Amino acid sequence: MAFFASAIDTLKILVIALGAGLGAWGVVNLLEVTEMITQVQNPRGSSSLWQAEVSLWLVQR
Repeated sequence: MAFFASAIDTLKILVIALGAGLGAWGVVNLLEVTEMITQVQNPRGSSSLWQAEVSLWLVQR
């Protein structure tokens, strides 16, 4: 019976480790996509985005 308890404990640890690894992988992918979207929206830096918003605001008036 002790063998089964030990096997279950080992499987619990493996499942937790697998979940943590998948979670870390998901966070890294999320950060990469966020960086890619930010670069597409703002290719030349934050000042160009600010200038584009001001230009749009002036055109709409």
